[in-house]
Amino acid sequence: MFPPLPFSPIRTTLYSPQELMGTLVLEDYRSFERTLDFRCFTYYSEHGRSAPSDPLTSMFEALHDNSITQATLALLKARTRVAAIMGGHDEPRGSDVYDAVARISAALCQEGFLMASGGGPGAMEAAHLGARFHNDSHALQSAIDVLKNTAASLPANAGKVVGPDGKINQQIVEELHHWIMPAYRLSQTADGESLALPTWYYGHEPSTPFATHIAKYFQNSIREDGMIALAAHGIIFATGKAGTLQEIFQDSVRNYYRDDVPFSPMVFLGKAYWAEKLPAASLLYALFRNANREKEYLDNVLITDDEKEAVSFIVSKAPPDNAHLDRLRSLGIIA
Repeated sequence: MFPPLPFSPIRTTLYSPQELMGTLVLEDYRSFERTLDFRCFTYYSEHGRSAPSDPLTSMFEALHDNSITQATLALLKARTRVAAIMGGHDEPRGSDVYDAVARISAALCQEGFLMASGGGPGAMEAAHLGARFHNDSHALQSAIDVLKNTAASLPANAGKVVGPDGKINQQIVEELHHWIMPAYRLSQTADGESLALPTWYYGHEPSTPFATHIAKYFQNSIREDGMIALAAHGIIFATGKAGTLQEIFQDSVRNYYRDDVPFSPMVFLGKAYWAEKLPAASLLYALFRNANREKEYLDNVLITDDEKEAVSFIVSKAPPDNAHLDRLRSLGIIA
């Protein structure tokens, strides 16, 4: 008989922080192991990760991920504007970039955007933190201070929490528990809305409890593609590395081959970083210039260090309400 599954293959709703992490207890670090989030990660690790080791696992995970997609689409049909923030997973809590992302996300929420991100740590967490506390700037700053003063960075060895033999490293479990607890406790003190799309491919990084709707996938490729597709009203790219570059190029493809749907505005947050250190913005400019589409780039792409300019650009350049639904239709994701 197939062993019991920690997850339901067919769902009708997205995950909530309470469902994924409701077993967390401050005084018991092993409560982290008992969370649904971690139990699904250990299942994923033991059954072949992104290449499931048997047909039943593959089928169950595929059913689950399709259910998550359908629940995400149901949520999006009830929202009019969706924007996203991408950036490095290793951005420390309380860094200049982290703080800026949180404030930008809060400001965009106040403008009526549903904010989305990959749902992990770093800049992703900051996006959801800002959304959660978007109605109170003082409470947002207080939350940032708590986070940076208790556990500023995800444990560097988090990726080794489950070994190749399936053994769980208790020391790393304790470190992860220490890192997630202040965020989990703070998440229960505000009620701003946001959408996270994390994956158990990076399951050693706990899903952020600051997101209210969590579309967690087994297959990272499905999650990445969907995350870019739904953010039709704009994406802000904070500093990051290979993963953020991948998202920039995915978004560039959507905008370059967009047919009749509007351009989704792109903001590169960090002039020196995106123009010199990792000159992705320059490459994107060359792509449009060489196709005699320079004006499209100049009208819809911003490189800035200014938070208010970033917010204003997204607000002013965002396509009409429900453009995300038109984009999803053009991609054949919804009818």
